[in-house]
Amino acid sequence: MRLLPLLSVWLLLCSLSTIAQDTPINAKTLLSAGTICDGTCAEEILGEVAIQGKNSSAAAKSLELPLAGETKLVLAGVEEGKNVLTANDAFTQSLSRFDLQVRLKRTENATLEEWKKFVAGEVLPWSDVEVAHVKPAATMLAEKLKKLKLPLPEKVLLVHTSGKEEAEAAYTRANAIFLPSVMLTYSPEKLEEKLCHELFHVLSRHDAETRQQGHRAGDVQQHRVELPAVFFVGSDHRQRHRDSNDNQLQDAGRRRQVSG
Repeated sequence: MRLLPLLSVWLLLCSLSTIAQDTPINAKTLLSAGTICDGTCAEEILGEVAIQGKNSSAAAKSLELPLAGETKLVLAGVEEGKNVLTANDAFTQSLSRFDLQVRLKRTENATLEEWKKFVAGEVLPWSDVEVAHVKPAATMLAEKLKKLKLPLPEKVLLVHTSGKEEAEAAYTRANAIFLPSVMLTYSPEKLEEKLCHELFHVLSRHDAETRQQGHRAGDVQQHRVELPAVFFVGSDHRQRHRDSNDNQLQDAGRRRQVSG
């Protein structure tokens, strides 16, 4: 005889399904946890949890979209997006005190750790509606990329953010494309164009030969700009240089489009 109301069972299922993949659960565990349920009821609940677990796995797999050859476009989860965004790399090393102040919108001193905390909070999960909106654009891009043999990384992450961390601009870090919420309102054609542009940056960062070809195509000359030490973070006030290569390469990239 079942003594647990249907609504309570459903609430229990929702709770258990979030930990089912990480925590072993059996009927004895359910009974010892104080549920008003006999052994048969507990086994039935576990069966439902198992089914939900399979459905969750299927949903996770659906977030991986074909892009080009063996390369997949992976709609990253929040934690994966945070890890890429807050990683120590050439970008974080180049951030001056002024950069941090502008991004954190303050006039007083700003630290890299404060910036990392801020940007990590702007990474968002993907809703079903947002996934459905991205798929047509990704499909159109993948169709065009079929005709090209591009040395892309095996996995290109697509990270959803609020956009507050970078003035609602799309940008890249490592093998990840960061897409602000506002761009998820774009038409599939416009979104595909944006993805194509950002993918060029992932490609040029990933493959040295492509990067050099981009430099030659845009006739990019290297220039180093000296900035006053006061702009930089750290007590040693070491002089740092900023190459104008990347900006010029981006301009060249805007003129290069993947054509059908």
